[in-house]
Amino acid sequence: SSFNSYKAFAYGRMLFCLKKYGLPAFIEAFNRWIRENRDQVEALRLACTSPRDLTMSELKALRKQLSLAHFTERQLTEAYTGGTKSDLTADIISLIRRATIGAPLTSHEERIHRATDRLIAELRAEPGFTKMQENFLRKIEKYFLADENYVVSMQMFHDDPRFTRQGNIAHFDKLFGGRLAATIDKLSTYLYDDTDGGKLA
Repeated sequence: SSFNSYKAFAYGRMLFCLKKYGLPAFIEAFNRWIRENRDQVEALRLACTSPRDLTMSELKALRKQLSLAHFTERQLTEAYTGGTKSDLTADIISLIRRATIGAPLTSHEERIHRATDRLIAELRAEPGFTKMQENFLRKIEKYFLADENYVVSMQMFHDDPRFTRQGNIAHFDKLFGGRLAATIDKLSTYLYDDTDGGKLA
């Protein structure tokens, strides 16, 4: 189709520019795309300012828009690391925040491991933290790892059948002594902590 022909042309043009002008031009093209679309694309605005408020559908749509613009996480990671192959592929949130606020790059896997470990370490220092609670948090970690568009929020207890099959929110809240919402809120905060507290700066 003409649309596919245009996409092929645009992709070829991008590769030509990348080869001719190098990685700095590729990064600048990405930065320019963010500047030009930040106020028009809600998911992009949230990724820049409040990534914890993104929904799964918004995150999927944002990743699709970047793909159509021919920006992939692997290409951008290599560009930001000077064109070298890396074991780490930064996730789309950290790539966008790197471009806008200079945040460190982190992978999807590193993000959830770091946040979950940090939360569990804090909770272990509090009286009453149980192994069942820790196992539940590790279950959330596992679900997040398996889906690059997974969003940690209270909404997942309504939408994710793996949770709904086990019980309702009242059931899980009881497991955490009435502090489920506060616990999930803290985990979500830690997921996108770009400061030294998040061990990324």
